[in-house]
Amino acid sequence: MALIDLNAKTATKIATEYESKLNFDQQQSIAQVGDNVYVPLTPISEAGNVFVYNWKTGKLTKGAKLLNGTGHRYIGAY
Repeated sequence: MALIDLNAKTATKIATEYESKLNFDQQQSIAQVGDNVYVPLTPISEAGNVFVYNWKTGKLTKGAKLLNGTGHRYIGAY
């Protein structure tokens, strides 16, 4: 996961414990409300979490647990 600033032409990596297990072969949607961005991250067939990233402060919070089934994945937050 990364925060991309198109105006500054920079990218900042945002590390999570799932990054080595993620597969983005499907569209991954996120939600944004105010200063927070909500990103569901689940490895295929494994439980994961919704991560809340405050783009102004840079704080990443592990939110709600997402249960998952065999061969399943979460593809968005709506």
